[in-house]
Amino acid sequence: MKYLLSQLFITFIAIFLGACSSSDESTKKGNGNGDVYIFDEIPSEDVYEKNDPNNKLKYYYLVQIGAFASKNNADNFAKLSTQILGEELEVAFSTEAKLYVVRFKKIFNNRMDAEKIRNELWQNDNFRDAWIIEKRQ
Repeated sequence: MKYLLSQLFITFIAIFLGACSSSDESTKKGNGNGDVYIFDEIPSEDVYEKNDPNNKLKYYYLVQIGAFASKNNADNFAKLSTQILGEELEVAFSTEAKLYVVRFKKIFNNRMDAEKIRNELWQNDNFRDAWIIEKRQ
């Protein structure tokens, strides 16, 4: 009886551990250099039409290229990035993230324009972490 229970227990543990392991499919995702980016799916609503005239809530979009714990590091990154991009950037303190953020000074009124800039930034290895911040006016 003990033998049967121990075999049953070992079988249960083997099945449990097998179910918890990741598959090759999930571990091979990425862009080939070890970086894995996970992005939220776009909601089913049309996010590009948030600023239509009938909508009381107005949104604007910012393209952010970095976030730093120290203002000095953020300033240095902004200075170097301005030289590379030829764009006006700003350093601001984000109270939500509690970090100094580096972002484009330009404010985008629709998400598609912000995504276009972000996608262009992704082509440069220095700015592969660029993302869009959505703010309510």
